[in-house]
Amino acid sequence: MGLPDLFIHWIRICISIASFSVSVNGSLEGFFSSARGSLWVSSVHHYLLRHSSFWDVRDDTMESWIWRKLLKMRTLAYQFIKVDIGNGKKSFFWHENWLRIGRLIDLTGATSTRYLGVTRNARVHDAVSSGQWSVRGQRSRNFKELHQMIQAEPIPSIELGEDTYLWKHEHGVYEEKFSAVRTWDLIRCKKNEVVWSRSV
Repeated sequence: MGLPDLFIHWIRICISIASFSVSVNGSLEGFFSSARGSLWVSSVHHYLLRHSSFWDVRDDTMESWIWRKLLKMRTLAYQFIKVDIGNGKKSFFWHENWLRIGRLIDLTGATSTRYLGVTRNARVHDAVSSGQWSVRGQRSRNFKELHQMIQAEPIPSIELGEDTYLWKHEHGVYEEKFSAVRTWDLIRCKKNEVVWSRSV
């Protein structure tokens, strides 16, 4: 195409390194790079999530329509995701389905963060100290069973690798990859085939 080498170099940088500033009222604010490969995903993490869990963000935001739609779909989507804990650095303690019983914050209430000594936005690895679970509540009649469940889980460690998010493919079957077809089969209402279906 006869483009100058410098121009080609700029294009390569633009498509391989996602780093950007955001214009607010006509002036550029901030400059940050993306490890996630998408400007939209990076801006969501930086401006909308702000180190909080997607499952815990308030949905009264005035952000883009797609963001509001994603927030409204959380209850449905949550049924299809579970986490296998590795080092515990990605997964949120109170909001991810790592104990296979749902969101702990919903089961125990907001005050449980104080009783168990684990902050609301803590990751699973934050509940580990000196190679052991560091969770209070063993003496509380309200949290004793939860405390025992946590103690029975393998302790997150670097040797176990990263946390793995799994998508439901069938009832009781989870895999690492997402399948739109399998998900649609699970959420749609199935009815008996009608006689005239082939003529449509």
